Amino acid sequence: MTSATKKASLLLRCDSRAVSPPPQANTLESHSRLSRRILLGGAVFVDSYVQERSLGVIDNPRLMETASAVALPPGFRSTFFEGLTAPEMKAVLAAARQERISPDQLLQQEGDPATRLWLLVTGRAAAYRLAHDGGKLFLRWVVPGDAFGLATIVRTPARYFVTVEAVQEGSLLAWDLPSCRALVLQCPSLSKAVNSIVSNYLDGLIDALSARSFQTAKQRLARMLVVSARQLGRTGREGIELDLTNEQLAVTAHVSLFTATRKLSKWQDLGILKKHRGKIVLQSLSLFESVGKDTWR
Repeated sequence: MTSATKKASLLLRCDSRAVSPPPQANTLESHSRLSRRILLGGAVFVDSYVQERSLGVIDNPRLMETASAVALPPGFRSTFFEGLTAPEMKAVLAAARQERISPDQLLQQEGDPATRLWLLVTGRAAAYRLAHDGGKLFLRWVVPGDAFGLATIVRTPARYFVTVEAVQEGSLLAWDLPSCRALVLQCPSLSKAVNSIVSNYLDGLIDALSARSFQTAKQRLARMLVVSARQLGRTGREGIELDLTNEQLAVTAHVSLFTATRKLSKWQDLGILKKHRGKIVLQSLSLFESVGKDTWR
């Protein structure tokens, strides 16, 4: 095992004990400890909303030909590929298997043995933890370019600490446990990519848990609209379009469906968003970013 591999293994080494659902924490420090346990537990996600220069880009036609079986979209980007050499990229893609996913499909379940690593290519998924009462603690959206199940690559035996569920139809790349172990030895640059993923995910997770404790329901709703717009939004004729239902927004913002519906209706009356069936259209992100400062209601 190389020193880089040992470093990655040490970074992602986790406590084998189960993590209980997060309590209603009252300090950022406790959230940080919780997020570190979830993070090091083995389900790690790439923050896809990062500066373009930090992303690995697959735009070499010859490289695409060597992995034609996985049919990656032109210009596909992922932090998971960051820093890989051409031979390493070829090896990683050659070992992958492409699979289709469907809405509501469980891609990984917390507590199950970590035996597969995934990279989302198209579609969308949600990462969350299950509460004792059956509720969900939403952690983040999983979008194209995001990798999860990285415990498979660095530690054995390991278990998934979060659940990932498909929200839309799409496709992903999958690597089984033997392939992951071989890639760690064959591709030393993977440790650098793992470290980058860990850093981005930890920042986002602490931010999400802090918002849950320290922000009002209105602020959490506005925050999730901004976060979702940056990850999922597309520019349309009426503004920034999001494929989100009231129910999905309520779950991600940790508010009741009644609260989410009432607040969205009020914002629609103010003319700062529009609601359509299964879609929300924002007129401006800056308006919702200002909610955290209580500059308007």
